[in-house]
Amino acid sequence: MFAKHGTYVSFSLGTKSQGNWRVEKNQLCIDRSKSSEDNRCYEVWISGKNVQLRQPGIDIHDEGILQKPVKRPL
Repeated sequence: MFAKHGTYVSFSLGTKSQGNWRVEKNQLCIDRSKSSEDNRCYEVWISGKNVQLRQPGIDIHDEGILQKPVKRPL
């Protein structure tokens, strides 16, 4: 979930991840931790409800589905 105030929460294989997001030079930049190695900027590709986060020059990309946030147990 990408919140309006620049934070996000995601779940992948049952693991919760959170951090901050921003738009920079027409790309979505995600800061996953204080380490700059975990902070990346992506091109956002959308088709219907499917979303891909792509990094130029890298063939592997993150995928997701647009949907309303669902409450999850902590």
